[in-house]
Amino acid sequence: MFCDPGLTAFVAVAIITQVYPALHGLYRALVSIPFNWTITNWHELSKVVSVLLEADTIVRLNDLVINVVQLEDAGAHLPQTVLARYVSKDRPLSGYFAVCCIMEIQWTVLAQTLFSSPEGGAIDYNEDAAAANAAWNVLVAKKVAILEQYSPPVIEGLKQTLSRAMECFTDLLAQMGELEGEPSLDTYAWETMAECLVRSDVW
Repeated sequence: MFCDPGLTAFVAVAIITQVYPALHGLYRALVSIPFNWTITNWHELSKVVSVLLEADTIVRLNDLVINVVQLEDAGAHLPQTVLARYVSKDRPLSGYFAVCCIMEIQWTVLAQTLFSSPEGGAIDYNEDAAAANAAWNVLVAKKVAILEQYSPPVIEGLKQTLSRAMECFTDLLAQMGELEGEPSLDTYAWETMAECLVRSDVW
């Protein structure tokens, strides 16, 4: 299962019990709390999180979850409990879960760079994805102006973001075309496709 059962299993457990919940917490914070982001903020954040969109990374995260489920030693209880908790909330952990989170993080932060503050009334901070919803409401309510000049690296980053979003959407669409029924819950296919389209629309 693991090439180095001791070290690799330890790393896998750490990712499931610490890194994944931290990523989920970051995702929940960024899509729930409006902030006056700058395009530079978005660009730096995007460069860091985009590594999770690489195909090899997604495969490794998917394999990691499977490996942790199959662990039988005493250290398996905590990560398996974490996985079970996510499954019970209809949010199974997988590499696809990370992709869906990153897609929404990127478009939410990018959308907020297009205006100085959310408009359209009071924000319900108890609402899921309050920042994402507020940003989307502004974008669909009126045309917004770009508030700052974009440097060449940022423009290139925006082009890469658009390309990744459309590539992800196209790949998922092709995979779903080969299915005979609904996609598995842990693929987050519908959610990710929707986030890809929103991210493309923002830019």
